[in-house]
Amino acid sequence: MRKLLSMMLCVTLLFTSLTACGRTSKCTNCADLAQEYLEYIGNNFAIPNEKKDKQEIRDYIVSELTKAGYKKSQIEITGIGNIILSVRGANPLKQVIVGGHYDGDGVGDNGSGVALILATAVGLAHETTAYNVKYI
Repeated sequence: MRKLLSMMLCVTLLFTSLTACGRTSKCTNCADLAQEYLEYIGNNFAIPNEKKDKQEIRDYIVSELTKAGYKKSQIEITGIGNIILSVRGANPLKQVIVGGHYDGDGVGDNGSGVALILATAVGLAHETTAYNVKYI
């Protein structure tokens, strides 16, 4: 329960910081979405210590981003496997960077961070944020 409340608070704070003042996000179920992602990551990618496992979770994250409407040109996968989603905001001179990692021991090692970042990116897919955002 405590983890769920913390997650809901983080999602709310992240949305508030990324959306323009006075605007409301159309995502009304982002906390639920974050919980779904967290459960999926925990059940399917518990310990991605094999190269194959890391590729599977990377493919899953990219798939969720493209299903949300992001273009492949917005998503970069670096040589070391980082996924970088670049989203243009209303003020292109400023940028917010949101980061996490998916190469640890699933939920116990930043799986909740990945779930929150993914839910935030998906929830804001059709919104214009106040600033450019890089989800890494």
